[in-house]
Parts: sequence; C-alpha cells; structure tokens
Amino acid sequence: MANTRLWLSINGEAMKAIGPTFDKEIRAAGLGGLPFSWGTDGDIQYGPAMTQAQKDAVQAVYAAHDPVASLAADQQRKREQAVRRARITAIEAKIRAGTDTVGEIRERRRLELEYRENGPEILQEAGS
Repeated sequence: MANTRLWLSINGEAMKAIGPTFDKEIRAAGLGGLPFSWGTDGDIQYGPAMTQAQKDAVQAVYAAHDPVASLAADQQRKREQAVRRARITAIEAKIRAGTDTVGEIRERRRLELEYRENGPEILQEAGS
C-alpha cells in the first residue's frame, strides 16, 4: 500500500509553510516517531500505519503551528533558565557556607516564589 498524501487546507485556505519549530511541537505532542513526514511547503505525508486519530493529532499541531517561530526564542528561554538555576545554586552554596547577605536571601526568596508560580519545568529545563 502506498503512502497516503494529504494536502492540508485550513478553512479553505492554501497550506501554510512548516517552520523550524514543527519537529519540537510534534515531539511535545507525543507524536514523534510515528510514520509520517513533512516538507517545508506544508505537505504532510502519512504512512499506511497511521490511524485517523494520529493524523488528526498531527493536523491539530499543524493548525496551531507558527511557521515563523524561531528556535532562537526557545534557546533564549533556556539560557535564562540556566542563569536562574546558577543563581539559585550560588545562593544556596553561600547559605550553606554562612556567607550570604540579606540581599542574597531576598533574591533566593524571590526565585523560590518565581519557581512556585512557573512550576518545576523552569529548573528542569535549565538543567537539560
């Protein structure tokens, strides 16, 4: 059986391009490794083993995809998270050594509150 080809159209409009973040979006949706491929022109080809539910999930990612999104923004966010992680580690080391200042204690508290608001992914992604 040959691969099925689906030319996606959203609301009757022509296909949109697929940008550099699409692979990451596909993996984040848990669809990485499925038998399908895409071209930068928006052409998505599905292997015969793909179920309709899987195709629909890929289409949903495609519909939400911003083709001009840049990996640079994601890299900047990771750098910022790494800086947060390093600051927390440095402050914790000073606290353990008993050499922290009032300003550093306040900064640690601020970072802890930011962590609570934004969740553990801040530190997990910074460590990766």
